Amino acid sequence: MPGSGFRRYPDKPQHTVECIALYTAAPQAPALDAVVRDAWRLLNTGDLIEPGDEVLHDDCVTWGPIVGWEVGVIYSTTVFVPMRRKVRAAMSAQAGEGGA
Repeated sequence: MPGSGFRRYPDKPQHTVECIALYTAAPQAPALDAVVRDAWRLLNTGDLIEPGDEVLHDDCVTWGPIVGWEVGVIYSTTVFVPMRRKVRAAMSAQAGEGGA
């Protein structure tokens, strides 16, 4: 194969085939819907906190639901711990499709 960097072995053609199979059998990237379904974004200062947003727990590793009083409050990094929102929920809210 020109430009591929593979060596050809005239007496052992199976070696070339094995090398090609390594590169052509690579796993495919997941569908965009699967990636977006699990994607989150951090809230920015000025975002309105919505139902479904999550707050970073004290262990700084796990996330959990907001308590409830925060809904409707404007998020600020100087007041709140980090919060996140599902990307799909954020996109539908911006498009005016209602609810998060």
